[in-house]
Amino acid sequence: LIALSYTNERTEALGIIQDKTVKSAVSTALPVDRLTFMRLAIGFRHDNMSADETNDYYQQLLLLADSVNEQKQKESASEIQAKYQFERQQEDERKLVQENNLLKENAAFKRKQFFFFIAIALLVTLLMVMIALRLRQRTLVQSNILKTYWGLRPKPPQKAKKHLKDKT
Repeated sequence: LIALSYTNERTEALGIIQDKTVKSAVSTALPVDRLTFMRLAIGFRHDNMSADETNDYYQQLLLLADSVNEQKQKESASEIQAKYQFERQQEDERKLVQENNLLKENAAFKRKQFFFFIAIALLVTLLMVMIALRLRQRTLVQSNILKTYWGLRPKPPQKAKKHLKDKT
């Protein structure tokens, strides 16, 4: 029909428009294709139509155009919704990854904190043992000094006597 509109072949175009096969194909076509066909066909048919037929044809054309526009809006809304949901899902995944990384960092920090506490506890324990040993040594030295001063000498350690029994 587009090619025929450029060559002004009205009779051939009207024959194509009124062909049963074309009418059947147009009736089962997508609304967008039907709308395009109807817009092209009106250019060839309007001279042979009465005012009522033209009005009815334009009403059908407007209804079909509204239907196509409504379908496009639904598709656009669905596309926007899908895009929003995809972006929201990506944002949720990003937040989960951040939260997971934060939990890992927190666990590593707590582990370091635990080992630091253990190290400090061991150092404090070691220091207390060293202080206790040093105090004991000092006490022994002072005790020996006092005994020497008062004339009390510590007794030398005695050797253990071995008792031997002969069986003869």
